[in-house]
Amino acid sequence: MAFRGRRKRTMCISVRSCYALSNVFHVPFGPEKEFVKAFNLNWKLDVSHKIKAFGWRCFINRLPTRDLLLIRGISLPSSTVCVLCRTERETLNHILFSCGVSAINWKEVASWIGFIDSESDCIMSIFLRWNSFCKSNKVKFGREGSIWLASFWAIWKLRNEIIFRNNTWNVFDTVWSIKALLWRWSFIEKVTRTNYNFYEFSKSPLFYLS
Repeated sequence: MAFRGRRKRTMCISVRSCYALSNVFHVPFGPEKEFVKAFNLNWKLDVSHKIKAFGWRCFINRLPTRDLLLIRGISLPSSTVCVLCRTERETLNHILFSCGVSAINWKEVASWIGFIDSESDCIMSIFLRWNSFCKSNKVKFGREGSIWLASFWAIWKLRNEIIFRNNTWNVFDTVWSIKALLWRWSFIEKVTRTNYNFYEFSKSPLFYLS
């Protein structure tokens, strides 16, 4: 009598399977429902995968801020004080919400698009409010959250340039870099309106994003 052994099962490990597994054990950095909604909207944005990954890392608090680097045992050449305001400890929430430098930039960008924001201590909540505001102003699907993401990306780049290049900052340059980022993400190398340029876009951003 012939013996038939059981067929061995092979395990296929991929980036997708590891990513799915990490999400199973992940504890959201904020309310569960808001995390899922913001997470899904982030991956549907019409920006590069690099920027989407940056947004995802914001939501799960995995950017290399000085407080997290210290927890991981990475020695820092200087203190954990925020390099933007130089008064408080650098955390993700501080950079995004309570830092005086960041607050000035958020206020200018909000004024630029006519958005009246309210304070929040949750990254997902404020992202969803910006997204909802843009959606209510008929911003095209896939671009609703790009203004928020461009703002934080510019602030994070400013932070890195101060640390690694000893650069200085001013509000005017930072806000214009946010506008330029958004314009480049949305229109460069894409079919766009033929009767506008960057300066027209900067005067009426929501109109050209709709």
